[in-house]
Amino acid sequence: MDNAIHLSVIIDFSPSQWYLSSEQTADQSSFSLADFLPQLFVFLNAHLALQYENTLDVFGAFPGKSLVLFSSKESYVQTESDSNVYQPFKTANSVISQRLADALDSLPEDVEGMVDVGTLIII
Repeated sequence: MDNAIHLSVIIDFSPSQWYLSSEQTADQSSFSLADFLPQLFVFLNAHLALQYENTLDVFGAFPGKSLVLFSSKESYVQTESDSNVYQPFKTANSVISQRLADALDSLPEDVEGMVDVGTLIII
């Protein structure tokens, strides 16, 4: 593990900011959370693909709390095996998606509707 690289990512899931970002204006196109997640997964998977020993932590900052959405140091129940997908990618993506969905579902009703997650894509 001499050359292993650790990456920690902190994502702000402030509902008001994602709501504003998802609104299209005359001078700016929209960028919703549903648009962001596939791009995030590509970035995280690229880090994991660089070297087998690379590690990853993903933290989510929500109103009033922070959560670990994924840590490569934790053990996870294996999702269904798919010969067309590199298993560490599938595990990371599905764990992050599930924990994010759970966290957004637990937000208070007054802020919950401000975030348009769309369909969480599990790659």
